[in-house]
Amino acid sequence: MQSFKDVGGLIGRLLKAGSQTANDTERAQLWLLIFYIGSSPFAINVENTEGVVYCGRVSPLPGAPEGVSGVTSVRGRITLVVDLDGRSCASADTKRLILLKGDSQLGLRTDKVDTVVGINPQAVKSPSVREAADPLGDTLSGLGLIERGSFEYQGCDVPVIDEANP
Repeated sequence: MQSFKDVGGLIGRLLKAGSQTANDTERAQLWLLIFYIGSSPFAINVENTEGVVYCGRVSPLPGAPEGVSGVTSVRGRITLVVDLDGRSCASADTKRLILLKGDSQLGLRTDKVDTVVGINPQAVKSPSVREAADPLGDTLSGLGLIERGSFEYQGCDVPVIDEANP
């Protein structure tokens, strides 16, 4: 597993992985963005993201579905703010949004963006069986996302969030 703390190193590695001179091992790696919500780590495939931005003021939406905190403006576009742990996104500790690719502008609220790691896709274990009342699973499925599985990172089991229909 490789970790990149600097953006220049990451961009260089990704460009090399996409070039014709890259070996099959580098091309076969799954690149995951590691982020934290509270003290819980999560990962998302970098191919499903458009970037990470500062989360400005969030305006609540009356009657919003579970997990949706409200909307904010990002680069002049209205962005739906998703809060996976149920805390209000209007709080002062909100720092970043991970923008997801797609037709609509969707941002996952995160407390900390850690790094990008390249792992072997076989390192992702099948999702664990959860209780019937699973708020994380319900929130993800309502947004067209699922937990693909998990992998071990720094001694923690990290859920990998992905598109429901890749």
